[in-house]
Amino acid sequence: MAKKYMRPDRIIEGDKLVGIIQYNHVSDVCDIVIDGEPYTWKELGESVSIFEGFKIKIEFYDVDDDLD
Repeated sequence: MAKKYMRPDRIIEGDKLVGIIQYNHVSDVCDIVIDGEPYTWKELGESVSIFEGFKIKIEFYDVDDDLD
């Protein structure tokens, strides 16, 4: 993915995230991998908290699908 969705300080760039759900064998839960970096659900929650009160839309796509 050429576009970056998350800054290194875990601030969301713009108003969209694209990532992959990946099982973490160490913690026995799934992480969300954004821009090649794994985030726990807690870390992701902290990042999206700036959007409190906004609507959210979650869509699932096959890993081979192109997303804009």
